[in-house]
Amino acid sequence: MHCFSLWYLEMKRMQQKSTDQLERIFNEHEQSKSRLEAQRKELELREKDLKEREELNETEERKLELEKKMVLNIFFEFCV
Repeated sequence: MHCFSLWYLEMKRMQQKSTDQLERIFNEHEQSKSRLEAQRKELELREKDLKEREELNETEERKLELEKKMVLNIFFEFCV
């Protein structure tokens, strides 16, 4: 009976070790998933910000071109 008890205890120990390892792997996976989700959200925010800046730059560029045309028109009116 003693051998059976030792064998049983060893099996229980191995089972617990396996369970602990699976739990650790699961927790690490969840943490990795959370980090990746946070990175994805950060990248989406950066993308949105860059698009807004690009639109603003295009708007400012159009304003500048319009101002140049106005200045050139005024300049040519005075020259004529």
